[in-house]
Amino acid sequence: DSVVTEEIQFGDNDELSSLVAVMSKVSLYIILTDTDGLYTANPQIQASAQLIEKVSVITDDLIKLAQGPLSINSRGGMYTKVLAAKHATEHGIPTIIANGRTPRIMLNLLQGKSKVTYFLAN
Repeated sequence: DSVVTEEIQFGDNDELSSLVAVMSKVSLYIILTDTDGLYTANPQIQASAQLIEKVSVITDDLIKLAQGPLSINSRGGMYTKVLAAKHATEHGIPTIIANGRTPRIMLNLLQGKSKVTYFLAN
């Protein structure tokens, strides 16, 4: 199964990583992507979109803000990342969505210097 690609569908990496995070009982789950986190709207389309820096509870309304992929190179978009964060936070794991293209992102995260969306554990 590890080499079969016909069954793999969008979002599998996000879903799989959240499952591994929960099973491994990690203390923090970090999702790196090509944006700083979850915005109030798509920042590529709406210049007025604001980064949501902190999320206490992932509600249905919040999930609706997250869109699917915008390019053919993407699979699940922000939608599957928010669902992965929901799964992790429901299991007591705080989650961060951050821009993996930012130089030294992990160091910046540790120092609290990056713009991210932080989801509190429930």
